[in-house]
Amino acid sequence: MKNMTESLELLTQEAFGSEHKEAYLRLKNNNMYLIDLRAMVNARNQPEYYLDVTIFFCFLENTVNLSYFKECISFLETLKHDHYKLACQEGFSIFAEKMIKKEKCNYELTQLQESLTKIKGIDTNSEVNC
Repeated sequence: MKNMTESLELLTQEAFGSEHKEAYLRLKNNNMYLIDLRAMVNARNQPEYYLDVTIFFCFLENTVNLSYFKECISFLETLKHDHYKLACQEGFSIFAEKMIKKEKCNYELTQLQESLTKIKGIDTNSEVNC
């Protein structure tokens, strides 16, 4: 996508045209976490935007990394403090979502990525933009 405004406009159009009135844009996908931007049409027929992150605790078969777990817990506490809603998912992962304002997308994404960099060993090298 060329820029945030264009990405959000296309995502919004897709949400309005979809059966479930929802559309996703995968911003980051690796074996440790996912980041999605989501547009949803609410009951008032207005678009709402969410930043979603899924953290995987067991991303390597048969490997338990307790220091990684501790850092993830700290990261999840940061998300909770930043008004993300947290939920458990299958596969030993945690899903977090935050409703964001359209004009704050890049700011929120930057904040999320800065928090992710505090987890040692997590891959945050590739840049992500809305």
